[in-house]
Amino acid sequence: MNNIFNNASFLVYKASAGSGKTFNLAKAYLNICFSHFDKDKFIYRKILGITFPNKAVNEMKSRILLFLQLLSEGKDAELMSHFTEILKPEQVKVYAADLLKLIHHDYSNFSVFTIDSFFERLLRTFAFDLKLPFNHKLELDDNLLMKQAIDMLISKLGHEPDLSDTIINYAFNRMDANKHWRIDADLLDKGKEVYKEESIAALEVLKKYSLQDFKVIRKQLNESIHEIDDWVKYKAQEAVDIILTNDISLDSFFHAKSGIGCWFLKLTNNGMDAIGHNSYVEAAINQQQWTAKTTDPLITEKIHAIAPQLIQVFNELQTYKEKYFTKYQINKSIKDSIFSVSLLHQIKHELDNMKQEEQTMHISETNQYIAKIVQTEAIPYIYERLGDRYKYFFIDEFQDTSILQWQNLLPLISEALSTETFHGETGKAAVFGDVKQAIYRFRGGDVRQFQRLPAVEGSEHNRIINEREQKLKEQFHEIHLGVNYRSREEIVAFNNDFFEYRRQNQKENDSYVFSMYKDLKQNPMTNNKGGGLCLSTISKDNLREMTYNDYVALRCLEIIKQLQSDGYNFSDIAIL
Repeated sequence: MNNIFNNASFLVYKASAGSGKTFNLAKAYLNICFSHFDKDKFIYRKILGITFPNKAVNEMKSRILLFLQLLSEGKDAELMSHFTEILKPEQVKVYAADLLKLIHHDYSNFSVFTIDSFFERLLRTFAFDLKLPFNHKLELDDNLLMKQAIDMLISKLGHEPDLSDTIINYAFNRMDANKHWRIDADLLDKGKEVYKEESIAALEVLKKYSLQDFKVIRKQLNESIHEIDDWVKYKAQEAVDIILTNDISLDSFFHAKSGIGCWFLKLTNNGMDAIGHNSYVEAAINQQQWTAKTTDPLITEKIHAIAPQLIQVFNELQTYKEKYFTKYQINKSIKDSIFSVSLLHQIKHELDNMKQEEQTMHISETNQYIAKIVQTEAIPYIYERLGDRYKYFFIDEFQDTSILQWQNLLPLISEALSTETFHGETGKAAVFGDVKQAIYRFRGGDVRQFQRLPAVEGSEHNRIINEREQKLKEQFHEIHLGVNYRSREEIVAFNNDFFEYRRQNQKENDSYVFSMYKDLKQNPMTNNKGGGLCLSTISKDNLREMTYNDYVALRCLEIIKQLQSDGYNFSDIAIL
């Protein structure tokens, strides 16, 4: 039998599309079962498989059961060869038949779950400890709960003075910015921040501040902004006074109303906001191009006489800008968003009330509740029972795992890697992923942590996470599944070229993409030519009087007919 884990207990499979990921996962699963079947025929009860969509759960289960079926019947010699280095074929057949029968009669302990359903099972088990409603419902729709919470918040208008004042000022602030006075749509958009993992720490900070506190903060921001604006206006007025005192019109300078004279006037009205790049102003300061060739010589002489004074004012303004512009911009940004930010905690409070009264919570909160325990306890009590049960872990689609989800799983995995199972062996863990297929960013998925393995985000700031990271590093082994068994050579070559181009194109701007797409080249199977690929760009000239969808449908039909005439079957064609 292939010893898949060798001397490492934590395997990371980097598996691109068509590289046999599910095959290798099922093989590793059965490797564990067969290796220890004579000692514990219920070994499958100690194995936990985790993936993302329900479809992937069914695929993982089906593949394991299919392999058991084929092995028990001895019908697949190639598959059998993966398990016969130590066990004889007859032993494999017997073990496979017995294991298949056991799983069928004990299916509830065949543990393969979506990551959300796994954490939900945990929460229901420990609802009392976490002070959650025992029969709580999970809601997947972001908008549904958020709309209810915002409606509850706005219904308090006129009843709670501080809240009413904040909501009214929020509406006026939007109108000042030429936006619609209604705030519910904006709050719905910004309110979704409460579901994001990266917002957890910020929401904890917001709890410390009341609406009255935010009112004081806004006043302080206004004072700081006005102070900066007033200084710029005052200094710019000095330049305007110098110009006018010398009987020079403000538009007498190079490029008239776009020139430095009118630029100073603009600063007297708009303050720091008006300081920006102006090539005509810079031409006057740096190239001494103060007037046009057609300017009256007397005016030109006057302008050159005051030029040193104007340069001094300009330099003072630029020095002030360098010192305070960033602060000014930050203060303005905070001021513009402070009403919605001040209401985020109020929205969270309404959601918490709904959780208790209606026993409903958003699915993203499961990760947050578990994280409150696992990141502060060396051996979290929430995992005590599970820690005794699961010793082997398989995580599929790891590129879609969020940082919080991974850190919530780490206690289980690090405990298994430290615990003896049979004759000096420890538990095992294997993760499978492909950075090119990351699609769950909208749910907090962070593909970068797959690239960082065995390093763990936040380990440098958290002793417990650091200890778990060290355990992963001790047992780490990386496996590249580099052969594409699914696609023809031409398609594999295109994918290789595309991602290498993407990688090199981002070399200067995005080191994350440059490193992430390293070593992703796949090899096709030998003698597997004959594929094809069609890329089309669509311009307005292509569309003419057709709609976009109609044109795409017609173009696809033309390509399919051409492929049929070339001898391809429908099953050979994919439209992406």
